[in-house]
Amino acid sequence: MNGGDNLRIRKLPLGDMNIIGARVTIARELNSIKQNKLLAKLHTRGINMSITALSLLEGQKRPVTDIELNALADILKVSVDWLLGREKAVTPLPCLGEGLRNPTLFRKVVAGFSVLDESEVKLILSFMDKMKTKRE
Repeated sequence: MNGGDNLRIRKLPLGDMNIIGARVTIARELNSIKQNKLLAKLHTRGINMSITALSLLEGQKRPVTDIELNALADILKVSVDWLLGREKAVTPLPCLGEGLRNPTLFRKVVAGFSVLDESEVKLILSFMDKMKTKRE
């Protein structure tokens, strides 16, 4: 079974308590990091967060501190600007390589979030199709 097959798509709509939650989830999934592993990495940086708090953060139903924002960007190998939506393109993500190795996961993650507009999703999926064709 492919690791991307176990991905659960969010059932509830995103909240409005932060603007980074959906992108944290995208970067976490593309890095193949489970929530409990992300929590462990946050704990090593002195950030004590429960699984519930992380779920609320990802669901944009809890505010995020600047310290959390900085640590999340470092751990997830993305820029703070990308998490904040200042950089729209997904391509600067260093973790994109994992998504290319697991296109099922990548497609589910990209399709499951409203952070990207429809044209960005189409562009990414077109790129994925080209990469798949290139490999074959």
